Amino acid sequence: NLIILGAPGMGKSVVLTHHLLETDHHYGFTAIVESGLSHAPYTRSCGIEPIVFQTDGLQTLNPFDTQFLPWSSFHQATLTAFVSNAVGIPADEDRALRQRALINKHLDRLRAERAQDHLRHLTAPQREALIRRALACHTWAHRHQLSDIEAFLEFRDLERRQPQEAEALVTNFSTSALWEFEQRHPSKVQNLVFAQLQPAEHLTVSAFQEYLLLAEEDIEECRSLATLLKLWCRGGPHGNPFDAASNVSLTGPVVHFELGLIPEAARDIRRVVGFLILNGLRHHILSLPRLMRKRLVIEEVSRFLEVPGSEAILRALFESFRHTNTQVTVVGQSYSRIADTSIRVALVGNTRAWMIFNTGDRQDVERLGQDLGLSRASIEAILRFVRPDPLSAHPYSE
Repeated sequence: NLIILGAPGMGKSVVLTHHLLETDHHYGFTAIVESGLSHAPYTRSCGIEPIVFQTDGLQTLNPFDTQFLPWSSFHQATLTAFVSNAVGIPADEDRALRQRALINKHLDRLRAERAQDHLRHLTAPQREALIRRALACHTWAHRHQLSDIEAFLEFRDLERRQPQEAEALVTNFSTSALWEFEQRHPSKVQNLVFAQLQPAEHLTVSAFQEYLLLAEEDIEECRSLATLLKLWCRGGPHGNPFDAASNVSLTGPVVHFELGLIPEAARDIRRVVGFLILNGLRHHILSLPRLMRKRLVIEEVSRFLEVPGSEAILRALFESFRHTNTQVTVVGQSYSRIADTSIRVALVGNTRAWMIFNTGDRQDVERLGQDLGLSRASIEAILRFVRPDPLSAHPYSE
């Protein structure tokens, strides 16, 4: 992983663009999330235009879309964070915890209802095939000590590389074993349903808002949440980018998201869009072949960290995406914005490459030097780095 730090105007984006161009041939997939089109030259050199998000634009990212992956606890946690941020998080910590618990409970019930409805419409052979696959993934997870989502990804890779071995595992279960598994682990079968759904078949923000309105428990609280969530439904002031089937394609060797045209007055929307983009990219990267080299670039990470729930995504990216052959690159203006979060250990401990420019703050550079074990000479050299923007002749970056 790579972390790039430096004050505005130090040349971070220029250096990173050159780095992307020079190393492009090593990677099968590159994703960029930024504001300002700093890396548009790299993207356009690949024959691809950036995807520009606007509050009244046509692009939609459905937060409920699992992108052909099973529903997971992580996916549900990010949905809970999205809904909590949309309706507003109470200042009182106890109320905020109760609100998150309430949202999580009803999301889980809606998940189960949607899966059961899909299962009812399957033919007997289709239902049996789904249960066999769920049991195969469960067996693979138990055999190799993996999480459910890791087992799904490894078993899918096995189907690609050694289809006969995968087929033998799927067909080896008796009918009684299938029945027993479905009775003991209904949620595992239900979660796998979502890996088979097309974008238009997934749940939406409107579906959850209507579910809250019709809830038979926690009636008063659910109706209050439904009223607030209405603003984020299609036709509402914030709903266009979120409430419909996802129509943003993540396929191709390069995907570039630009958030700079979302106005500052709508910064809450920009933060949520960034949150959902990274969550969507996380799902997409997981769906790609594990042996493919991939990379994800996040510009101005401090804006992303302002969204509740974003720290969990970054922690997952830095701690576990090495196993998917993915390099994560984040760009920030100061080290303190990382050091003052609960994920400092996850980011710093899992980063082996740093590009350090002058952050403009001695205390910030001293703190960075202490955590990385930099020498005094290195720290003083960083603090003497000259900004390129005031240089009239032959500007360059240090």
